[in-house]
Amino acid sequence: MNRPLTLEDLAALAHQHRAYSLVSCRQGGYSFRVPGAGLVHSTVNPAGEAMRQAREAGVVPGSRPLLLGCGLGWQALACLELGASSVRILEADVRVLATLHALPSARRLLQDSRVQLHRPADDGEFLRLLAGLFKSEHENQPLLTLATTPALWAEHLPGSCSLVLDILSRRRNGYAQEPSLAHNARLNSVFLATSAEFRLYEGSWKQQPVVVCGAGPSLDKDLETLRAQRAELRIIAVNAALNPLLKAGIVPDLVIAVDGMNVIQADLPVVAENIPLLWVPGTNHGFVSGWPGPRILALPVGPGLPPTPWHGLTPGTLQSGMGTVAGPALDAARQLSQGQLYLSGVDLGWSAGRGYAGNVRREMVSGIRSDFDYMRRQLGLFVNELRLAGRHVSAFGEPCDWMEHPVRHLETHALHEENV
Repeated sequence: MNRPLTLEDLAALAHQHRAYSLVSCRQGGYSFRVPGAGLVHSTVNPAGEAMRQAREAGVVPGSRPLLLGCGLGWQALACLELGASSVRILEADVRVLATLHALPSARRLLQDSRVQLHRPADDGEFLRLLAGLFKSEHENQPLLTLATTPALWAEHLPGSCSLVLDILSRRRNGYAQEPSLAHNARLNSVFLATSAEFRLYEGSWKQQPVVVCGAGPSLDKDLETLRAQRAELRIIAVNAALNPLLKAGIVPDLVIAVDGMNVIQADLPVVAENIPLLWVPGTNHGFVSGWPGPRILALPVGPGLPPTPWHGLTPGTLQSGMGTVAGPALDAARQLSQGQLYLSGVDLGWSAGRGYAGNVRREMVSGIRSDFDYMRRQLGLFVNELRLAGRHVSAFGEPCDWMEHPVRHLETHALHEENV
């Protein structure tokens, strides 16, 4: 179905369908293919929209904005017209660069001495360069991205945020399938704070033990012990694990939101206003936009396994049968504390039987057992690297069967594997 789409409709449309794909971007507007709505069109003028976004991002005479993704050059031109002294473009997609150089207007823009184009060789270099550029700038330095993205993400980010990362479009364009993600430097994470009120910094939890909580059955078994030892622990709740923790009167120190955040209950107690949220962008944003506490935008770098047969995964994280829990959660725990790491509710068997956010058909489970082995090896390698670095990772509470809690199994069976 074809129908006109205004700029104001874009965010609502993304919320409603939770996904979209950019089909074409031309001077007369945009075309999107939206699940459930077919092909839809926006009549927004890209150049005018780029000007509006640049202005709202705080581009002023003398500023040096960084564009994450160059699109067709409209944002760079808008920044220069607003008086920016120079514009830096960070673009890793060779297909975009080829398109850019094929357009006479874009070629003229790139020949402008005020435009600096950074072309990293792979995703790892992309992230290192991005982190370096960000750290070298004042915290309020405006960072922009492809023109179609901020309009869809604006309401999901803190009001003081000037940083938007176009991770979704990178996945839609097939990055999750490409070797550059699959062979990134392992276990490195870049956490970029978008809130002036909150900063995530290494070692802030000192030597305190950290329990990473997923929403599997073993969490229920550990709740009483967690409550009894709460004063000695730091607790990270991932996605729906927040529900049973709060119900048991356990307020976590950090909540991590990845794909599947929609399974968290919307009615949060007042105490949630004091819980920071680490957001690993994925396909669902509705809950993040309503989070009452401080928010951080996380850009994780990890093994970046390809999507599994039963659900899409956020690129760059440690993908496993537990959804995207293990990678960003263990990375965060490792950065925050030098103490012992525990997992509770990170249950491979539960994830397989219940499905990621309930989307797995029961009849699929028996056909993906080989993938379980692959995932166990990946998590085993991850835990092994933490152990080699002097860290200990184990199940929290009483021992349980490895299909309920894979880590205890992995520590004895998969720690010496060098390759998958």
